[in-house]
Amino acid sequence: MICPSTSRPVRIAVIEDDAGFREELLSTLGDAADGYPSFASYATRRSKPARYDVLVLDLTLPDMDGFEAILALASDPTPPCLIVVSGATAALIAEATKLAGAVNIQVLASLRKPIEPGELVAALQRPITPGTGRPKRPTIGDGEIGSAFARNDMTLNYQLQVDLGTARPVGAEALLRFSETGTMAVSPGEVVAALIRIGQSRALDDWALATAFKDLAAFRVDAPDFGVSVNLSATPLSPDLPDRIERAAAQAGLDPRAVTVEVTETTVLEADSATIACLARIRLHGFGLSLDDFGVGTSNIDRLMSSPFSEIKLDRSLIGEARRSSAARSLVRAVAAIAGEREAIVVAEGVESQRDLDLVRSLGCHRGQGFLFSRAVPARSLSRLLAPGPRRSGAAP
Repeated sequence: MICPSTSRPVRIAVIEDDAGFREELLSTLGDAADGYPSFASYATRRSKPARYDVLVLDLTLPDMDGFEAILALASDPTPPCLIVVSGATAALIAEATKLAGAVNIQVLASLRKPIEPGELVAALQRPITPGTGRPKRPTIGDGEIGSAFARNDMTLNYQLQVDLGTARPVGAEALLRFSETGTMAVSPGEVVAALIRIGQSRALDDWALATAFKDLAAFRVDAPDFGVSVNLSATPLSPDLPDRIERAAAQAGLDPRAVTVEVTETTVLEADSATIACLARIRLHGFGLSLDDFGVGTSNIDRLMSSPFSEIKLDRSLIGEARRSSAARSLVRAVAAIAGEREAIVVAEGVESQRDLDLVRSLGCHRGQGFLFSRAVPARSLSRLLAPGPRRSGAAP
């Protein structure tokens, strides 16, 4: 069997304790596949020179179950991709898929027994991108990150948000990135965490607001109705935050309605009365307020919908699960219906294909964000995209 992304033969390991079913799978897969009755028997071979590209994994195994196996695989420098084939419930298979994604292991398919041989073959036709295991810890310390922030060795990039009804770009999310002169080998999330640890979260928020608002003022020259969403890092929220946002918007000459402030679901679920009051004041000042990462944790819909949000952002993991889970699709429909009753909009993150676009439209989402529309690009690239002239096809540069 040939890998479509590398044009070379794919090596496959089948870990299945049912001998009859294992032999059936091996017969379907041909000479490129080897079979193992347990994860332990596979593990004795995975350090050999002949490594596997794809692992067909049953969740119910005699020595180490599939969840333990996924965690063990995450320690590999380049773990194989997975095809989960199990007689477990759909909910458990979905949890295994979610766990694999959390540790950067690609799942080509999640199949519930009994399966047709063609399903397995179809899964192996998908592009194979081996994972990198658990993310490495930062290679530099908090102090170095703080110094880099003081030097302004970072910038904001912007990812488009598109109205799903009109297909028109209506806004963008501001995302922290290192500038081209930056030398740090850590992710933006680690930078934010480090600045929070050293007490610089307020300074980071003020910098992000000022930078995003300056860029937005430039975007709105060519796109007067365009808006920008800015994530906040500080927790708990400062009581003077609404006033700081208002001052920054006024300095940039912006209408508050063009600005959306994003806070995470965790922030809201752990919010005290002072935090809720702060969120309400942001809305009172005329700014949009977005609940980010909805669906990452255990969502309390009643509490979330009783908060003063004008927007709910569905995390890419929830959209990914909605591709294969009717329960996740039902949750998205419910959130969209409740948001509609409250005159709030629903933004679906992680829209990467036409199939995703059709899905989120059918579930009642109002806006989409993801690689189908644009990757995160510098402000100058977004300005070119918004400038008058013939509409470019495809994603932003």
